[in-house]
Amino acid sequence: MNIFRLLILTCILIVARESSSQSLTIGSGTFTNSNFFGPANTSTLTSSCSRFAYIYPASLLKKLVQGDTISFLEFHRNGNGIGLSGSATMQIFLRTTVKTDFGAGNINWVNESKSTGMKKTYSKDPVSDIGSQEGWRRFYLSTPFVYDTLLGKNLEILIEYTQNNSQSDNIYWNYDNSTYVSAYAVNQTKFFSGILPLPDTTNQSSERHPQLRIGFPRVNTDATVIKIYSLGKIPVPLGNPDTIKALFRNDGKQNLAGLKTYIISKGANKYIDSFYISLARGEEKLYTLPIFKIKKTGLDTLEVRIFKDDNDSNNRLQSLRLATDNIYSYRDISLPPSPGGIGFNGTTGDFVARFYSDSLKSINQITVNFGVSGNNFKLGIWKADGVNGSPGTNIWTSDSLVSKATFLTPVYPPVKVSGNFYVGVRQIMLSNVAFGYQIEEPVRSNTFFYTAPSGNTSWADFAPDAPYKFLIEPRIQAQNDVAPFSYDSPKDTIKLAGFKATAPKATIYNYGSNDQKVPFDVTLRIRQYNNIIYTSTKKDTLSSGRKHQITFDTTFKPTQPGNYQVEVITRLANDQVKDNDTLKYNIFVALYKDVGLTTLFEPSRGASYEIGIDTIYPVVSVNNFGVDKQGPFVVKAMIYDATNTLIYSDSKSISLGSLASSLMSFKLFSPSKTGNYHFIAFTTLNIDTDRSNDTTRADFSFIRSNDVAVTAINYPAPGSSVTPSLITIAPMATVSNAGQENQPTPFTVVCYIYKNNVKVYSDSVKIASYMGSPNSISFAKTFVPNIKGYYSMKVISRLPGDQDRKNDTLSSIFAVGVPDDVQPVSIIPSDTSALELNMVFKPQAVIRNNGFNSQLTPFDVHYDIYAGASKVYFSVKNITLDSGTSTTVTFDDFKPSKEVVYSVVVYTTLFNDFVKSNDTLKLFYNIVKSHDVLPYYISVPDTVITYNQVFNPAAGIKNVGLSDENTPFPVYVIIKDPLGTIVYFESHDTILEKGGTALITFNQNFSATKKGIYSIIVFTKLPTDQQILNDTFKSTFVSIIRTDIAAVNMLYPANTATIKSNTGIIAPKAVIKNNGLDSEDSATVKLKIYNKGNGSLVYSSSKIKAINAGQTLTVYFDSTFSTSTPGNYRTLLTVTTTGDQLRQNDTIEETFTISDNTGITANDAGGFKIYPNPAVSNLYILSENNDVKTVSLFDVTGKKVFDKIYSSKEIVVSVKGLASGIYTIELQMQNGTVNREKIVVAGE
Repeated sequence: MNIFRLLILTCILIVARESSSQSLTIGSGTFTNSNFFGPANTSTLTSSCSRFAYIYPASLLKKLVQGDTISFLEFHRNGNGIGLSGSATMQIFLRTTVKTDFGAGNINWVNESKSTGMKKTYSKDPVSDIGSQEGWRRFYLSTPFVYDTLLGKNLEILIEYTQNNSQSDNIYWNYDNSTYVSAYAVNQTKFFSGILPLPDTTNQSSERHPQLRIGFPRVNTDATVIKIYSLGKIPVPLGNPDTIKALFRNDGKQNLAGLKTYIISKGANKYIDSFYISLARGEEKLYTLPIFKIKKTGLDTLEVRIFKDDNDSNNRLQSLRLATDNIYSYRDISLPPSPGGIGFNGTTGDFVARFYSDSLKSINQITVNFGVSGNNFKLGIWKADGVNGSPGTNIWTSDSLVSKATFLTPVYPPVKVSGNFYVGVRQIMLSNVAFGYQIEEPVRSNTFFYTAPSGNTSWADFAPDAPYKFLIEPRIQAQNDVAPFSYDSPKDTIKLAGFKATAPKATIYNYGSNDQKVPFDVTLRIRQYNNIIYTSTKKDTLSSGRKHQITFDTTFKPTQPGNYQVEVITRLANDQVKDNDTLKYNIFVALYKDVGLTTLFEPSRGASYEIGIDTIYPVVSVNNFGVDKQGPFVVKAMIYDATNTLIYSDSKSISLGSLASSLMSFKLFSPSKTGNYHFIAFTTLNIDTDRSNDTTRADFSFIRSNDVAVTAINYPAPGSSVTPSLITIAPMATVSNAGQENQPTPFTVVCYIYKNNVKVYSDSVKIASYMGSPNSISFAKTFVPNIKGYYSMKVISRLPGDQDRKNDTLSSIFAVGVPDDVQPVSIIPSDTSALELNMVFKPQAVIRNNGFNSQLTPFDVHYDIYAGASKVYFSVKNITLDSGTSTTVTFDDFKPSKEVVYSVVVYTTLFNDFVKSNDTLKLFYNIVKSHDVLPYYISVPDTVITYNQVFNPAAGIKNVGLSDENTPFPVYVIIKDPLGTIVYFESHDTILEKGGTALITFNQNFSATKKGIYSIIVFTKLPTDQQILNDTFKSTFVSIIRTDIAAVNMLYPANTATIKSNTGIIAPKAVIKNNGLDSEDSATVKLKIYNKGNGSLVYSSSKIKAINAGQTLTVYFDSTFSTSTPGNYRTLLTVTTTGDQLRQNDTIEETFTISDNTGITANDAGGFKIYPNPAVSNLYILSENNDVKTVSLFDVTGKKVFDKIYSSKEIVVSVKGLASGIYTIELQMQNGTVNREKIVVAGE
């Protein structure tokens, strides 16, 4: 029976123990199924061979010190019963080195074996050293190697292997990568692995190294205690005697004979005894130690100690053993179970472990560990009555059970055992039962057995093939032992919605031989996220061998979905077996309406794919986490490139049953370019209750391993011209490795040259290409450039398996001689010329045909002028030109209008011009001006007094041109009042030398007549002036009034007002205003009223008033004017003061009427006023809210006699010329309303 076919270990990671002896183990041997990474290609292929080169970094060699002598190397092989057939050869070379890796390229292994410091240490047929058994295989070095750190601290190992025959099966070797040994790195391993003949150069590179043990004995006698074998738990006294064994190895330089050794027990049981061991050099041997019967329960530390040798550091080893009342176990109580579990695939079977009882006792419980829950199995007890004490008669088998992590079941009725017996697991399914285990290497013999199918009587020992010990614990019945037997309700799955408070139930069992008549506590606790959310305690009594179901308090009600942990605990005061007092059970509170994504199968996170070779079919696992069916719903997949641009999208619809899952694949993705990509997939169930699990993501990349490119044609350079000659030239090009793998195998690069599509040259070379090292290629055949004309050159790389053919070919054009080349050779005017501002000139350029072809088809010549970055002029002319000739091209006129530096660009646009580098010519022009005069200064007072101050304007004139201005030219001055009216105009002729200035004072004096801001303008009129933009200069001055008291208007009686004749005596009042800047203490205000009918003065009054600057003042006159006489009257209001500067506003004349009728008066309705009414000369309209749009007047016949458009709130309408009478005034407002009123017009 092949154990490797039947035993399936899930998630096992074996870690080698680092011995304290004079040896060093590197790596844990994580990978076991390959011989591809060495140390030897021990394969089934005829003439297999290999050459490996390894660098083991110094960080892994810290136990080695300067001067240590390495006497052997060990590699860990796999596969029992497979030895080498035929003969083989192996060589091993060693040296120390400062190199941390071999670099990116391949290496010449043969040359490396001859490097400085390299020693051949092993050269022989390795058949006996490789052997036929699994485990460490030792290769003694015929020439021991001295570890010399003067040459470096890293260890370089070269191994060559060849075999003459094919093998019946592969021999595999353990190895590790950088995931498990972080010091490993790329390019630390170089190798060739294949069939004969052996090449000198390696062709593979890796970070992987074989698991290695280095032996460097420093002393003559050195024994190592490798392993102690004992029970992990033993019942006292039934397990006596406890047979203890120990495994020893001789790591010294000499054989050992009669070395005294001790077995010591410390703790609950104390004893010491001695024995003797003998070992050949390098030998490992198992010894059975002296027997001792233990009497007390408790923890013991067992120690095996070698009395004395030359190295004490590895002379002692300890293990723990727990002496119990009733439990057997091989488990190392200081370690957890190993990951995964043991079982069969494709068959049933039994696994058993051997135990011993010194008297007849009963097994009433069995505890088992499992790596996976939910599998059906049975437990069994067998007598040790088979062949050579192997399992024989099956004396008890349980009912079918369901596995969980730690499983405890009663054996009822208890099974009596004595002497050796076996307890084990019966796998009744065809899938792995995942029986719990711990690593034991090497595993003890005649202890752990298996058979298949279940019930078969042919048993196989686990030793030495499988280094695993079972985690099964039979228990002997105690007197007082009660324990939870089962958790009964509520069980999976609880629906959260609508769940009502319930009473949990559990069953307890009395495993002991005594009845428990005194009530004891039973507690049930429930936790979520390690928080206790429910607890209840009940008391009970229980007879031996009986069960009882207990109902706890009705208060358990979960509030959120998820896993809950139930604990049932018995608390019997004198309970002898405490470890079964707690039962744990998980219940699940279901969440509904929840779908999401779990495993992303492709693309793999962090994976690199080969472009043009690999194709991605995205695959995700879609799960329904709820217990209700969902669907159909859509799952979407998208891929973004490194710029976060969406480049791929697909979607699929799916339906899933309760807690079901399904793999979903999307359309293929095959990008066109390398780079990093981001994949995202998500579900779109609208009613999903948990969005956190809806999305999965992965970053991945596409790389191009195999790609070489022609990156340059070096000679003749593209676009270049070769001088016609009979001297041969060799074409040259550059080829680069654009991929991510070196190309050590030579491949072909070809070169072709054509003239008029006829091949005139061809050659090829073979090259290898390495990343970061472009190849400069010079083709061997030469080319004779003796015929003028155009040539095309093509260079092509022909790497087999190239992943990007687009860059394999590079083409170029060169010429022999210069066929087509026109060139601007000069610009007219030249760059030494200065251009006159605003003076027209004709741009010109000289164009030459350098080629041997005449240009009979017209081509363009451009002349562009720039001011800064702005193009201010361009002109294009079309010309032809014979070979070897020149011509001057005249362009359109240009007049420089700005005083800047102009840049000129002249260029040709011959379509087939072969020499583009000379197609453009540039220069710069400076601008000058011969004639330019300008005013730069005006001399006037900042402030003048209106009417009172007289001055003569003056101006400064400057000649900024390059010439004297000897012919007189005029200078003008204009002054405008605040209304913009020209009130002063004067000129003066002058001459002015180059760079000179002049101050001109104009003859005519000036006095301001209005207050406000005056503007003054001075300008020159030089006929030849080249810059008129600076011919004018402007300034301002302010005219002020110091003293000005003005009569404003009559308030009462108001102008054109009508007063009823029965008003009586009135007191007139008027408004005056101080428009000046100074206050006045004694202004005389006089009012006279005349009867317009007879011209008589009917009223006169005078007042002296003080008035501040800017103040408006109401003046009240004497109350002596009588309104008893109807008629038209005229008021004359006069203000006089000393020094008044503006007399024209001192007097104001107005009229009013005294009427004895009660007809129409001033209107004040609708938010507007119309006055006076009657109106004599003017009608005033004031609107408070809206602008007046139209005013119309209609006479008594309805005829429109006045109509005008306005846009104002204050309007004056003249009624002069209208006949006296009654009129209707119509006001149309801006807001659309219309108002009509009656008015009276009383003619003058």
